[in-house]
Amino acid sequence: MMYRFFSLLLLTFALAGCVLESAKPLFPDERGVLALDGLGTRFAAEVFDKGAWQRQDDSITFTPEGRHYMGASKEESSRPTAFLLVAMGPSRYLLQVTEEGKPSGYVVAEIKDGAVLLQPVFCDEIKLLPDAASWITFSNTDCKVTGEPGLKDFERLAEKLAPAKMRLVAVE
Repeated sequence: MMYRFFSLLLLTFALAGCVLESAKPLFPDERGVLALDGLGTRFAAEVFDKGAWQRQDDSITFTPEGRHYMGASKEESSRPTAFLLVAMGPSRYLLQVTEEGKPSGYVVAEIKDGAVLLQPVFCDEIKLLPDAASWITFSNTDCKVTGEPGLKDFERLAEKLAPAKMRLVAVE
């Protein structure tokens, strides 16, 4: 599914499962917050493995555009991807990731101690939550938004996710 950079992170974790997606972005640019301002523009990926954060080889550069960021991996030759951070609290966000012509994916992001902690909304995880069924359709290991969830629905979902196992750390 999504975007080579995050796919590589997920493979590094050796996590099986797909991430919640929607056919079109659920949140417009007007809802976005430029929450990365002041942290940097280029970020290295790290995964939590064997009790410590492990730096990965790839990095991603975020460029503000309107009220979202365009992100591109230095290893990636495809066009940039839109990253929209929608505030769910003082330092917690829903990250809507959209690449042209592809479904939007969703990740919970928290800015803490100068890093961006990432909790992907994995289908296998949310399949176990009874209240998600009203706005999410499951098919094998995939899941798609079929209703019209609001930010509050994602906030409730975020409270039930496993702790972050990946993060982005500013390098520039």
